[in-house]
Amino acid sequence: MEDITERREAEEQLRVREERLALALAFTGTGIWEWDIGTDRMYWSPEVMALLGNATLTPSFATFQSLVHPDDLPLTQRLMEQALAERREFRARFRMLRPDGMVRWVEDIARASYDAEGRPMRLIGTVRDVTAEQEATLALERSEQRFRELAEALPAIVWTADPAGHFDFVSPQWTAYSGEDPVLGTSGGWLAHVHPDDLAAMVAVIERAVATLQDVHHEVRLKGRNGAYRWFEIRATMRRDAAGQPLKWNGTVVDVDDAHHTREALAARDVQLTELGATAPGVMFTFRTALPCRSPAPAWRRSSGCGPSA
Repeated sequence: MEDITERREAEEQLRVREERLALALAFTGTGIWEWDIGTDRMYWSPEVMALLGNATLTPSFATFQSLVHPDDLPLTQRLMEQALAERREFRARFRMLRPDGMVRWVEDIARASYDAEGRPMRLIGTVRDVTAEQEATLALERSEQRFRELAEALPAIVWTADPAGHFDFVSPQWTAYSGEDPVLGTSGGWLAHVHPDDLAAMVAVIERAVATLQDVHHEVRLKGRNGAYRWFEIRATMRRDAAGQPLKWNGTVVDVDDAHHTREALAARDVQLTELGATAPGVMFTFRTALPCRSPAPAWRRSSGCGPSA
């Protein structure tokens, strides 16, 4: 009597587990398949049939091969052969051609059992539809490729980094200028190229940006592969998700050496003219194109009684 009771309890536990498995497979759209390699007999669960779009198909390895997209079949076969030879898990993503003309991406995972001599006897696996996931991945890859092509075409160094400032992309223009390849996954290696007089300010800018996640706009001298320093303008902004959470720094480094020196020269000239005007015995003006007179010399103010024009 005890044996019967124990057997019934075991059967009930098995039934419950099978129900749970069936529900899990149904909810996730995962199908189960089994292939007896010696006899070429295959079993496809109803979920597999639904994924393939034809409940009348006769399961066989040849049928499976005929449904795999021709461009994906060679790689899929090679992965399966390698998995069987190396006694490891088979895992692949490929396209399946449905009779209704639809193309679906699937993820197939399987393990083999072997006989005493090490020959594969049977494969048991699962398959699920990953079309939406795969299309999103491919769209992201295309977007990233377009970004890289654009970044490489711009006359600037383009970079991206995580919120902590660790680079995950630096365009080739950095290598062309500095002579060094960027070290991705780090944040401070490039500081070796910063002019010593600018280093403390640059470090402070970085620390403030990482702490506040506010936009960056800073000019700094960077050493090139020839050992000379040039002025660069660094700009960066934090990209955020729909909820406002920080995702990634997007930044550019633009050569502004000529413009920087031009500004310095203009500022120096203005100082010289102001100093000259303060000591000149006659009347002296500084004109800007399409602007009113400014900075009259003291001699003009003394003789005319007028100050600078508004």
